[in-house]
Amino acid sequence: MTTSLTHLRDKFYRFAYRLMGSEQDAEDVAQDVCVKLLRHGERYDNLEAVGMRAVRNAVIDRSRSKHYQSASLARITEPADEATPYRRAEHRDLLLQVERIVARLPEAQRTIFHLRDVEGMTYDEMAAVTGQSMAQVKVNLHRARSTIKTELQRLEHYGL
Repeated sequence: MTTSLTHLRDKFYRFAYRLMGSEQDAEDVAQDVCVKLLRHGERYDNLEAVGMRAVRNAVIDRSRSKHYQSASLARITEPADEATPYRRAEHRDLLLQVERIVARLPEAQRTIFHLRDVEGMTYDEMAAVTGQSMAQVKVNLHRARSTIKTELQRLEHYGL
């Protein structure tokens, strides 16, 4: 596996894990996509976009036969080491609230939110991965963020 494909494999794994919630299944999907890219990757200019789209499609195919839960945001993001126990607990609670809200988003918004805010992809890359137009990517990201913000404000003012 080339160095760039090794780096991409980690992204493929995180994306599959976020969508599936299973380490083993995410590992399988990432490995399968990397093997396909090794065989046929020379055909494509943007291996990352092609690979991420292949991961998304593989997850959809697998989810038709099984039910998966999304991976925990708390497992992906960690508070700063110097944070006090109170701050770490507060951070963990906030992430759990965001995770619950994200889980209720429509699939298209949930995917775009992950690609942008977890993986750090550009709008062009997200459009290539999802097959959506640039305008639709922007709309889905805006709606996802807006819903998360509104729900967090509601929880802050009214409690659980």
